[in-house]
Amino acid sequence: NLTKKWALRRHPKKRKSWVADKYWHEIRGRKWTFAWKYETKSKKVNYLTLKRLSDIHYTPYKQIKGEANPFDPEYDDYFFQRKEQQMLESLKGRKSLLYLWNKQNRICPLCGKEIDCTKAWNVNEISVGGSIVRQLVHNNCYKRNKRKC
Repeated sequence: NLTKKWALRRHPKKRKSWVADKYWHEIRGRKWTFAWKYETKSKKVNYLTLKRLSDIHYTPYKQIKGEANPFDPEYDDYFFQRKEQQMLESLKGRKSLLYLWNKQNRICPLCGKEIDCTKAWNVNEISVGGSIVRQLVHNNCYKRNKRKC
């Protein structure tokens, strides 16, 4: 293990148990987590850890059906559901954006085209009658709208 070799090389005159106590801690129920212990200004103890591969969320790419053709009207529903699923994945954990997306019927109010995860989009805030209205718009529409103002 590289971290073990590094820690032992860094402290050659210390015992292995001392090195283990210094660098390996139990953090959030995980024993033997390589971490650096430090104190904040308010004297609270925190740990800086290395990222583990198991901490990274991975969802495999969902392949397109072999017979599906994006230009065939028969598969319009299939591709609509596929785009919808991709957008839901990209908005996961962001309820306000998901609410805006559904409220606008997944359409950009400025150009009338569909908002999906293939094109960049932005949140546009407009003042209407003293209250701020938020809209989900394409990045190009957002820039075009900002230039006019």
